[in-house]
Amino acid sequence: MSIIVLTHEPLVRQMSESQDMTDAQNALRTELHTEIARMSTQGSIRIVKNSSHHFQLDQPQVVCEAIADVLASAGTERAGP
Repeated sequence: MSIIVLTHEPLVRQMSESQDMTDAQNALRTELHTEIARMSTQGSIRIVKNSSHHFQLDQPQVVCEAIADVLASAGTERAGP
């Protein structure tokens, strides 16, 4: 079964934190999302541009597309030999 991990663009440093802290947060998120995507041989990561943490509110069409892609993939897997 496909897994599509949706994520926002890398964080930009806030005034209250160091660049090292921001870089560590971005690296950890990338590592965790990669780990989730690798749970499937059909796993992938999609960056949702122009969105916040709540990309389902900012870019709902991207979420709908990902759901449609997973469902289409699931249908193809069932129809296989």
